[in-house]
Amino acid sequence: MAKQKLKIGDKIRVTGYRPVKYPPGIVDDIGTEDLFKSLVGRRYTVKGFDDYGNIELQPKRLHYIWIEPDLVELIEGENAA
Repeated sequence: MAKQKLKIGDKIRVTGYRPVKYPPGIVDDIGTEDLFKSLVGRRYTVKGFDDYGNIELQPKRLHYIWIEPDLVELIEGENAA
């Protein structure tokens, strides 16, 4: 897929997630993997970017997450002005 140039305000759809591999004895007791699974197929507005180019999303009012750009697609025609 061609690299897409996203900007703040763009509407995107999450297309996948990467399963997390924890070291032996470490458990995901706060539900991080379930959260990322729940994002797949949903639409969000790009809120920002981190220093590594990851996309900042706000799935809930007080929650922010960062996701790799190759796990999202731009929704054409729905960009913010």
